[in-house]
Amino acid sequence: YQALLDVNSAIRRTTEQAIAAEKETLFLEDLPQLPILMSDIMGDASETTSDEAWSEAYSRLLAVSDSRMIIHIGSIIERDEAKRSLGSIISSVYALYGKPSQDHIPKGKYACMYFAGPVDDVRPFYSKYLAAIEHHGFSLCSDIYEELTVSYVVTSDERKHVTKIMAKV
Repeated sequence: YQALLDVNSAIRRTTEQAIAAEKETLFLEDLPQLPILMSDIMGDASETTSDEAWSEAYSRLLAVSDSRMIIHIGSIIERDEAKRSLGSIISSVYALYGKPSQDHIPKGKYACMYFAGPVDDVRPFYSKYLAAIEHHGFSLCSDIYEELTVSYVVTSDERKHVTKIMAKV
């Protein structure tokens, strides 16, 4: 019961933070190690990830999870692929998880940026995100985690959805 309350608190806290945050502005965040569940995208890794391939990976993730422990869902874009594909080639789907797991987002300093709007519209913001990292003299030290923090769970209005993009620097 306490674990479920903790997950609920984490969802509330991250959702409120995403809603209040200034959008399209780079900021640094020290993150602890965060437990996640992952499911790799199947298919051609050189082509834009289809909604079907993403959904299949998400379904596999749900099948091995206790869905009550999922805090947020996201995509992992490989560091070397990010500049070339601007986030359109996804390597894995992940769930920020409310209990220990074998996979995790490593502890460290992350360059983060929030974007408002439909998740399909996030791709054009990758250029801005990557340029801001370069402008501040940072180097990417991890893959990019793209997390949908405000989604249909909160509002059906896609214009109010918020995606957080973050990578260790």
